[in-house]
Amino acid sequence: MLVAAQEPFPTLPRVYIDTTWNPPTGGATWNVNSSSTLQLVLNLAQPGDTVILNNSVSCSGNFTLPAKANPNHPWIYLESSGLSNLPPPGTSTRTAYGMRYKRARFALGPGYSFSLTSI
Repeated sequence: MLVAAQEPFPTLPRVYIDTTWNPPTGGATWNVNSSSTLQLVLNLAQPGDTVILNNSVSCSGNFTLPAKANPNHPWIYLESSGLSNLPPPGTSTRTAYGMRYKRARFALGPGYSFSLTSI
């Protein structure tokens, strides 16, 4: 008796996770156009604020987010000014969109410091 093995067939997702971006509301909005402005804004920003990094400018260096009083636990958001240029949900982000993304590397360090380097 000869038995042939079947190729494995992937199962469809069983759970849907909604990852729709909902921008923060209620905080101040800070626009950053240079590395020196970024550190100043990080010093002044409060939980619930949004920091918008200009996507046509490279910010390089080591930056520190000082400790903040945060009884309600909102975040401080770092966003790109090119956020509105992202493709709509469900769109493949292949080569056509690849050049629109600014790449950044974040390395968290002690005391909430991070390094931001364009790559």
